Formats: sequence, structure tokens, C-alpha cells
Amino acid sequence: MERDKKIACYTAVPWAVYTHPQVAHVGITEREAKERGIKYYIGRNYYSKVVGGIKMGYGDRDEDNGFVKIIVGENRKLLGAHVVGPHAAMLVQPFVYLMNVGHRCVNITRSSDINEIDELRLMCPPLGTYEPILDSMVIHPSLNELTAWAFENLE
Repeated sequence: MERDKKIACYTAVPWAVYTHPQVAHVGITEREAKERGIKYYIGRNYYSKVVGGIKMGYGDRDEDNGFVKIIVGENRKLLGAHVVGPHAAMLVQPFVYLMNVGHRCVNITRSSDINEIDELRLMCPPLGTYEPILDSMVIHPSLNELTAWAFENLE
């Protein structure tokens, strides 16, 4: 059976290394944000700070205490997400979806009708941001709390 080919969006390309601990990443690093002169904020959280991680045996002083590091720009735009620890690849994947959703807004706004563009801009700013995470419930207890609650620690 032949299937139609689809074009993938390469706006946010994730990767993972399946070692112990797992490492997963999408977007830019803090270093890249600094080098590009982007104003950014960092959110961090550790496995030992959520019930899912505590149940896995992680404590504050453990050498292998995993973490998540989120990099966001102005207007709450997701710039990067990094996870080190168990299930890192699964935990970073929702950020890929959120970061890639903004590409549709760029494609749509190529219209020549100024009124239409202005209307679309009103709808598009939340795309590519972490606002859907803020507006959502997180299963408790779960490792999803690790990534969702990192936004409470933005510096």
C-alpha cells in the first residue's frame, strides 16, 4: 500500500540520547540565546521535587537527580527544552509540538490583505508559547509535573 508523502515541519527538531541517564533536547540552548542577544528566562525543575521522581527514589542530594531546563523568550515563546533523566525523550516531546505549532501562523500571514493579516495576528501570538501548559491540568502524581512546574521557577 502506497501512502502519500507528508512534509515535516523542521521548526523544532528534537533529539535524544538513550544512555543512563537519558538526555533529550529541542530548540536552542541558553548559550545560543546569549550569543544571539535574545532576552530569555530559564525555568528549572528536578526529579526530586515531584512525587513521580520521589517515588522513583530521587532525593535532593543524589548525584543522578535528573532535571528539566526550559528556555523561554519574551512573550512566553518557547525557545528550548532540555531534560536529563528517566523518560527524557517522552518528557521533551510535548515541547516539540508546542514549538512547531507556530509555523502555521507564519504560513497563514503571507496574505496580501492587511485587514486579514491584522486579524490573524490577534489569533497567533499564543502559538509557540507555553500558555497551553499554564492553562492545563497535570496528572498528579506523574513525571509530567516535572516539566509543567518548571514554568513556576522562571528566572
